Amino acid sequence: MQRMPFCPRRAGYSASFNDGVRRIELDGGPGRYSQMYVGGSDLVDASWKLKEDDYSLFMALVRNWSRSGGMPFEIGLKLDSHALDWYRAQFIPKSVRLTGMVGPWFYVSAQLEVTPLQKYLDPEQDVWAIIAELMPYYGSVAAVREMFNLLEQLVNYDWPS
Repeated sequence: MQRMPFCPRRAGYSASFNDGVRRIELDGGPGRYSQMYVGGSDLVDASWKLKEDDYSLFMALVRNWSRSGGMPFEIGLKLDSHALDWYRAQFIPKSVRLTGMVGPWFYVSAQLEVTPLQKYLDPEQDVWAIIAELMPYYGSVAAVREMFNLLEQLVNYDWPS
């Protein structure tokens, strides 16, 4: 799978998360909510600031994507946590735009359809979801991390010896 060598600008992207929850409007009160599905794709509006050669390479990657019939590629994004993760993505057709040129800089924007990562879909693998569930008992992220460190010490070092 092709890996996009250019990450979007930090201030240059936003996401619309597909949470898989549906709302049924009810007369005279709050709506009713239910889970429809897990793992729907998210939409990301991204922009890049590229120098001349990087712009030419970026556009070549877009053309290759188009010639392949829209095959997915990997791109580094910060979506589900503060850490950079590599997501599987595709350009939304006809969304790649050259939005400006200033000197040697080319400004490009596009909309991406991004597949969620399994590590965030599975509640047993999603470390941040576990931390969120423990917050009422420990009061802060730092306290939960300290508890994890103490458990690691107990299970991996104290008990075996």
